[in-house]
This record gives sequence, structure tokens and C-alpha cells, in this order.
Amino acid sequence: MSTQEFTTHSAEETIALGRKLAAMLAPPKLILLRGELGAGKTTLVKGIAEGFHAASADNQPSLWCMSIAARKSTSITLISIG
Repeated sequence: MSTQEFTTHSAEETIALGRKLAAMLAPPKLILLRGELGAGKTTLVKGIAEGFHAASADNQPSLWCMSIAARKSTSITLISIG
């Protein structure tokens, strides 16, 4: 398992990073995001969803589970724990 660390300085940069990551992802993939509250995990997932041309992406910070139909063969599920 490889680990990568990225640093962004705004929500716009984080969304742009998510779009770039989406271009590198091919299913099946499991991506674990770790960070403090407000670190940008949900914003990154929103960018990944945009990169997959998702129909919709809910950006509620308190959500517990978000499923996004992205492509016919791809889905994104965000599960927030803690």
C-alpha cells in the first residue's frame, strides 16, 4: 500500500487536486483520507467526483455517508467516521 501526502492552500486548489487525482484513478480503488475537522477531505472528494463528471455532489460537512454515481462503472462513497 502506498501513501501520498498533498498540501493545498484553498478550497479551489483542493478541488483542482481532486480532479487531477480522478484522472489517475481506475476502479477498484480504496482511498483513505485522514485529517482534522475542516482539513478539506470532503472538498477533495467533491473534486474527485467532479473529475468523474458526477451528476451531483453534496458538500454537507456533517454528512455521514454520501454516494455519488459518477460513471456507469464507477461509484464514489464517502463515509465519515469520527
